[in-house]
Amino acid sequence: MHQHNNIYQQLADIQQLINKNMSWMSTLETMKNQSWKNNFDAAYTKILNYPSLAELYRIPSFSDSSAFIRQDVEDNIKEDSPIPANSSSRPDSLISAIGTTSDDEIKFANEKFMQFLDCQTKNFLKTLSWTDFEDGIDNDITRLVSEYIEQNRYVTYCWLNKIFNGNRTTPSITSRLLRTLAMVVNETDYEYMLSMVTCGVASQHPEDQEAAIMVIEKWRTKECLEAMQNTTFGSDWIKEYADQVITELKNELGV
Repeated sequence: MHQHNNIYQQLADIQQLINKNMSWMSTLETMKNQSWKNNFDAAYTKILNYPSLAELYRIPSFSDSSAFIRQDVEDNIKEDSPIPANSSSRPDSLISAIGTTSDDEIKFANEKFMQFLDCQTKNFLKTLSWTDFEDGIDNDITRLVSEYIEQNRYVTYCWLNKIFNGNRTTPSITSRLLRTLAMVVNETDYEYMLSMVTCGVASQHPEDQEAAIMVIEKWRTKECLEAMQNTTFGSDWIKEYADQVITELKNELGV
């Protein structure tokens, strides 16, 4: 853990310099010339050698209570609008009452994992804003979210909805979140994240619309088709892309 803390500090120091509009080369030189950072080269090499942020930000072990989530809780995740960003009751709504003595343990596990994710939000958003997305290629964000989903799917889905809703006016964030969905959320779980996609399709920002259509291309459901058919696209090239996907889905779904 001490080793990880040192690396976190190195990342923070590097970002402070980058925020001052310094180039990477001048950043590295400045870091090397600071006498109190004699171990910079070794620490920075360790950063570069980490395979992903999922490895750097090691996820603690949590009990996966996803399989026990109650149907009415699932319905809450499927609401027409994203989960409110200021919802203080959301962790409590993740209680899974399955009529056994494990209810409290399931509630505790869900709450602890939501607390863990909430503590990661600030760094997650910063990393998300730096991350480049290429079609079909995993990156640090997709790997990290995949690990979160593996730990607890439904709590992770709630967290992603909450982040999306809290950044609706920031397409650099929302479009990347949608691109993440396209990479990590399977069509079998589409209902839990459909509100994010419908909001993305209806967005005034072309980057949101493009990213939402990418998700729809993967999920290929009737609900996704309906969302696209009820949308006016402001960009000609986005409209052309949408029309192509709409035609494909109509043929597949027999609509």
